[in-house]
Amino acid sequence: MSKRTRRILFYFAIILFMGACFIAITYAQGYKYSFREKEFQRTGAIQLKVNDDAKVFLDDELQGSTSLFGNSYGIDGLLPGTYVVRLEREGFTPWQKTMEVHEGFVTSFSRIIILPLSEAEAPKILEEIEEIMLADDIITQTPSPTPSATPRPTATPRSTRSPAVTASASGTPLPDDLFILENKILYIHQNGTLKQYAVNVEGFQLSENNRKILWWGNRDLWVGWLNDTDYQPYKKNGDREPVLKFAAPIERAAWFRGEDHIVVDSSGFKIVELDKRGGQNIIRL
Repeated sequence: MSKRTRRILFYFAIILFMGACFIAITYAQGYKYSFREKEFQRTGAIQLKVNDDAKVFLDDELQGSTSLFGNSYGIDGLLPGTYVVRLEREGFTPWQKTMEVHEGFVTSFSRIIILPLSEAEAPKILEEIEEIMLADDIITQTPSPTPSATPRPTATPRSTRSPAVTASASGTPLPDDLFILENKILYIHQNGTLKQYAVNVEGFQLSENNRKILWWGNRDLWVGWLNDTDYQPYKKNGDREPVLKFAAPIERAAWFRGEDHIVVDSSGFKIVELDKRGGQNIIRL
């Protein structure tokens, strides 16, 4: 091999080494080459937190399982765009979202619930729901009628005032009877005065830590935030939004396993997630 050839090979090796270093550093900083855009773009990620083990699919391709890290799973290095994420487990309710991934951001879904539907487990879920529906802190305008088709425990008549509330989750003192329901109008105490909060209300319930309130009318389910949230989707104190409109009248509603899902009795039990990003999952029992 001549001296000139060795010199060419040496410089070629240097160029390859520098190119490899550039690519490695670029990828390490969260960039990936997009063949569609024909340029390097900063990647994003998806983070999932589920109440049980499940397989994770991204655009119908199996990525792994949530069982390895406390029922959490992360998908990194995703180019900006739209992805379909699905959770599956045999004998459990499915969960699916169409997610938007943005440059340099983590799209997080940290309150996912899937439930077993086997003959052995489904009755336990129904028993849990029936007990939830009889909670003393569900305030109704009138006692909820018991559907004749499906026997369920009958709720006893209750006061239309919310139970005493001593402090919010942030420690801010709150007055007794923070919310009052009279003549299908929901009132809130603010700065020592009673203000109208919602109309055509049949009943309501505060979440366990008084951070949220749910209420329902004839067919409409709503939620309001009483504190800022520290997880996605971020909400501010005072935000209010409709959760879902049902085809059949709502008999009763209550928080289910925290404050991010609501169980509703409307022609059968349905568990509705509050997070509507990428589609809203509804479990029908």
